[in-house]
Amino acid sequence: MRHLLNCTSGLPDSYPSGMNVRLDYTDEEILRGANREPLRSPPGERYHYSSLGYVVLGILVKHVGGKFYGDVLLERVFRPLGMDTAHVIDIRGIVPNRAAGYEIVDGVLVNQEYYSPTWQATADGALNLSVLDLAKWDAGLLAGKVLRPESWKEVFRPGTLAGGDPSPYGFGWAIEKSAVRSWCPTAATRRGCRRSSSAICATGSRSWSSPTSRTSTTRSRRWPGTSRDCAPRISRRAEEGS
Repeated sequence: MRHLLNCTSGLPDSYPSGMNVRLDYTDEEILRGANREPLRSPPGERYHYSSLGYVVLGILVKHVGGKFYGDVLLERVFRPLGMDTAHVIDIRGIVPNRAAGYEIVDGVLVNQEYYSPTWQATADGALNLSVLDLAKWDAGLLAGKVLRPESWKEVFRPGTLAGGDPSPYGFGWAIEKSAVRSWCPTAATRRGCRRSSSAICATGSRSWSSPTSRTSTTRSRRWPGTSRDCAPRISRRAEEGS
């Protein structure tokens, strides 16, 4: 489990070969497909970011806890932080102001490639939320909510590789040392939208899809100090209905 969280499992970043993103699969079929994939390195030996690892983690959450991982997020993260629009993607549901994903092919803007409901609801991303809800997550994170302090320390602690060297990755967070803050999220691109595996960055840039806002993709550059100053204010304005 820790190898999956630290991205040191050796699993590749791609989905299991032979599986079509336009088709639906059961959890068991996905796990069998993941088990067939050759490892990029022995578990614990090297860091390799792996979307497939997060897909497997989402399935494990369901099998161990008996609840779909999206329901766990709703109960333990979204509702406690007042993130009213946040949910795992439901392509059949009616979502007011949902933004359509898109991509550029040969210099032309086109609709995103179709992904079946299975691949739209995996734990390596697949979230819909507004920019204001992202600010609520940001503010909650800065306030140390949702998890116990000791759990947050584990989240931000670099993994340890088999040879004893530290990994550049925690539990879903790329670890980046700076004079201001030690942690920055990684970002990935899929389903026609940019997204980040975490929702805060003290330096550098972050991107996310904002399906319940008026824009389809939002990019923001965060400079030292602005996150702590701005996120709580944006969150309060959202709660006040401003």
